[in-house]
Amino acid sequence: MAMKSKYSGPITVDSEDDDYTTSSSSSTTGYVSDTTTFATTIFDYKYENGRRYHSYREGAYWAPNDIQQNDQLNLFHQIYTLVLQGELYDAPLTGNVKSILDVGTGTGIWAIEMSNKFPCARIVGNDLSPTQPSWVPLNVEFEVDDITQDWTHPSCSFDFIHARALAGSIPCWPIFLSRAYRTLSPGGWFESVETTLEQLSDDNSVPPESAVTEWYRLLSESGGNVGKTFDTTNMSTWMEEQGFVNVRQRVFKIPTAPWPAPPALKEIGRQNLANLLEGMEGFSLALFTRVLGWDTADIDALLARVRSELLDRKVHSYYRMFVVIGQKPENAAASEKTARNSVKFSNEPGPSS
Repeated sequence: MAMKSKYSGPITVDSEDDDYTTSSSSSTTGYVSDTTTFATTIFDYKYENGRRYHSYREGAYWAPNDIQQNDQLNLFHQIYTLVLQGELYDAPLTGNVKSILDVGTGTGIWAIEMSNKFPCARIVGNDLSPTQPSWVPLNVEFEVDDITQDWTHPSCSFDFIHARALAGSIPCWPIFLSRAYRTLSPGGWFESVETTLEQLSDDNSVPPESAVTEWYRLLSESGGNVGKTFDTTNMSTWMEEQGFVNVRQRVFKIPTAPWPAPPALKEIGRQNLANLLEGMEGFSLALFTRVLGWDTADIDALLARVRSELLDRKVHSYYRMFVVIGQKPENAAASEKTARNSVKFSNEPGPSS
């Protein structure tokens, strides 16, 4: 059953806002480390345009794995937990969860924090880059793996699989979801969290010649050119098609700056402004240079316009976050589909907020 929201209308704007800063109240330094116990060759990182990239399956993923980008990943984790009001997941998990897989774990921050909620569960995080801490809770382990290839884990080996911010990195979502389905235990849950490349507003404040819209369009184009779409808005349908049941989708508005009046959304916007400013170069460099053939001077010029627009207090923009959960049937042959496909925003503030 979808959770009831106290928000039911357009986001109200704080006309007296004075919080357009790029700092974050979170401290994430404890989660970022360049030392792990993985094989030495995995650390033969590749450097390009002043940024560091993974070496395992070189070029398979477009974002850097250096400290700057890892800080951005941890900022996004902070935003995600704010959106879910402090929670780490949306699936209706019970205390019986014994094994958890975090697909594309990044810095490992989600897996580490999940260990506090499920201290008796085995928690595995995998990624192309070994940038997770070496000192972790006893029930957490990290693996270097390519999630676009055949998964190494046996069938029915995890009770919960979590996948976040994988848009633009998966060549075939149905195949990816079929692997997740196979790897889940009967009755287990899969959760997807993805955001959209779109510049939206409720008050038509996005400029007609929006630099952010152009940036998003070019990112989307580059992903399409290499066969890795950034559009994951059909996730609930794809999950149903692979056999997941009890599929539920929640859609949230994510402000790109601290312009909203409601305090909770203002804080999300403040964190997200820092997230975007910190991450935009890393989001763009590899895709624009490798795929679109741009030079770095042209990228810098576009990103300067993007920064200016994000910092413009007259622009009250947001993008959407889709949180989709689905369950592998207790009887894996079950075919009942109970997805709710209608889009309903779960955090729209209204007069009662």
